Amino acid sequence: MEYAKVGIQESRNVRAIRGDRWPWCNESLDPDIEKLIHSAGLENLDIFDPGTCSGTQGIELAKLGHRVVGTDISETALAQAEYCF
Repeated sequence: MEYAKVGIQESRNVRAIRGDRWPWCNESLDPDIEKLIHSAGLENLDIFDPGTCSGTQGIELAKLGHRVVGTDISETALAQAEYCF
């Protein structure tokens, strides 16, 4: 499989993904992450989110006041994250 072909196919698939969520992506912050942040009283963190997928976790963490940088190798995932943001 060539990367160029994967990128083209992923770009075509982003329209379909916008209507249907990936099963591993949550609209809200994962409960275990939320519990850790609140129980430890963590505030204003610098967070690196490799493999950010659609960016939902990073977006929710940013809403809580954290500074987040998300990366992903998938063009489709990054397009979805940009769409969500």
